[in-house]
Amino acid sequence: MNIGIYQGRLTNANILQKFPKDWVREFGLAKLLGYDHVELFLEKKINLQNPFWSDKKNIINKINQMKNNKAIICDNYSIYNSILRIKNIKYIKKVITHASKFRKSKLIIPLQDCLLKKEDIFVEKLVEILRFANNKKVEISFECDFNSNKIINLSKKIKNKFKITFDTGNIFLIEKNLNSSFKRLKHLVNHIHIKDRDKFKMNVVLGKGLINFKSFFRLIKDLKYKKDITLETSRGDDAILTGHHNLSLIKNLIKS
Repeated sequence: MNIGIYQGRLTNANILQKFPKDWVREFGLAKLLGYDHVELFLEKKINLQNPFWSDKKNIINKINQMKNNKAIICDNYSIYNSILRIKNIKYIKKVITHASKFRKSKLIIPLQDCLLKKEDIFVEKLVEILRFANNKKVEISFECDFNSNKIINLSKKIKNKFKITFDTGNIFLIEKNLNSSFKRLKHLVNHIHIKDRDKFKMNVVLGKGLINFKSFFRLIKDLKYKKDITLETSRGDDAILTGHHNLSLIKNLIKS
């Protein structure tokens, strides 16, 4: 398994989704701690300080030099802007075109439950995105904010091209039995986000919440999941120490 960390989570900040002031330092820290990748995240608006948007070869190479040799990007813009609108599809295509500049890339696109209300046009837009990404040789992973039945039904309409990010924290809020959910969806999963949740539904330091990660990692190990995992976890009081602790915890769970 390739284990990475979400961009910004190795830099202390009060806001969970916070672009780091020094992304280069974060990449260095991630390598030093033993992470295989840093998952880039795109904000509500295009941030030209984000290395993803750069055309400079030295910056692109720095991302390519991570251990898993792949650029992984999560597009938060899609959370706030419906993909049913033409201008937002154009934006996603722009992101895919930029992603194709890396040696290998995977783009994670969040999908909200409300999009299912217009299922026909929703499916049409997803097929359009997947077709464009396939031509650009960019892997797509949809992070679905709805239950397993709806995910499976949607995948059948789009067929074998549809792959998902299994987010432990988000799915736990919808379906408490993570193992059961993963078993049902395993044929669709090409990425995993790891986060823990407490009784107030908050993202908390790994191991301090309600999710049984020992059982979950035993399951994905038994099912021979060998793709990418990104820790999208709380920083705690010290981002670097928490990042070190989290990676050690996950590696121990995989070995056990």
